[in-house]
Amino acid sequence: MSSSSLSRLHTLFSKSPRNISPISTIEKTPTTKLSNPSVTKNVPNTPIISFPPEVKSLVKSFKKRSRYPEFRLRKDVYEAVVRRLAAGKHFSAIESVLEYQKKFKINMADEWFGVKLIILYGKAGMFDHACKVFDELPQLGCTRTVLSFNALLSACVKSKNLDKVNKIFHKLPGELGFEPDGFSYSTVIKAFCEFKDFDSAMKVLEEMEGSRIGPNIVGYNTILEAYYRENNLVEAEKLWRRMEGKGVIADVRSYNAKLRNLIRNDRVEEALDLVEKMVIIQVKPDKFTYNAVIKGCVGKSKLEEVKMFHGKMVGDDCDPDYVTFEMLISFACDQGDIDFAFEVCKQAIELKVSVYKSSMQLVVDALLERSRIEEANELVALINSSKRHPYTLTLPITR
Repeated sequence: MSSSSLSRLHTLFSKSPRNISPISTIEKTPTTKLSNPSVTKNVPNTPIISFPPEVKSLVKSFKKRSRYPEFRLRKDVYEAVVRRLAAGKHFSAIESVLEYQKKFKINMADEWFGVKLIILYGKAGMFDHACKVFDELPQLGCTRTVLSFNALLSACVKSKNLDKVNKIFHKLPGELGFEPDGFSYSTVIKAFCEFKDFDSAMKVLEEMEGSRIGPNIVGYNTILEAYYRENNLVEAEKLWRRMEGKGVIADVRSYNAKLRNLIRNDRVEEALDLVEKMVIIQVKPDKFTYNAVIKGCVGKSKLEEVKMFHGKMVGDDCDPDYVTFEMLISFACDQGDIDFAFEVCKQAIELKVSVYKSSMQLVVDALLERSRIEEANELVALINSSKRHPYTLTLPITR
């Protein structure tokens, strides 16, 4: 992790919150064992003095700021710090800052705070620590429910401990006295799909269908997307029929999975027909729908269709995103439609969507090549005054 990255993080909590006093803390409770001991490991704490100077400074400052209740609500800061430390493989530093949070009794009694720690450990790939937090929650004054159980399952998936998901899912609820909910089932299904173990994913889906949860569109979509990613069209169509038989109505996510597969297989006309069907049956397309179909039209050099779907996207109050704008700008320039490229650039700036500097510069250069100096100046001025775009454009010296 670079020192500049750490410096940027440091500014997130460089000023002391005013008129807020630190709350009292509790002593650290003894570590307990998760009911499944195979998922726990003993990892020694690393003294803060052994951290690199910039990491040591960050850890010290983070702990100091953590004493203020207002700071502990800053989920974005917690995620940013853990993400950066994990990128630098400073796992002992992550352990140091997150274990420190257990001192704050009022927060640890709130299951949501424990959930945050569990998920942060999962994102850092430290599943053994996530298990430890889950196991300690009762001693920290927090009753475990399906909420923290789901967080543990998510941490298991995020940390790529996919082989442990099924055992945790089937063992812990009975021991702790609660039932899995729809999110629980969907998380396990997702894990099996990532393993490409579709038979096991379908078995969990069947369990969900037979439970009090019943058929759930999220679970179906998770498997459906996996089938289409693997181009397993036979099983995908079987699952569609199963959904219909269970009375589960396909939503936009279901159709998007099918749409992306059609585009990937160069079946653009069928993809266009599918979008038309969605409109007829009142499944409103979202940005993922439009991005997929625009990508297909770009691949076939269908300029008018690209412009049409871009217009429909905006007309449906579905704001284009970074992916949309990168496709549109590059394609418009390739097709020589600089008017369209210019308008798309201005729309990106208006919507505060940052695109690559090279894409914007491409349009500026194209305008200059056509002696459209005023429009080139306008685009440069708009970019250079935009706080969203972390760069400036220049006007090349014209001959």
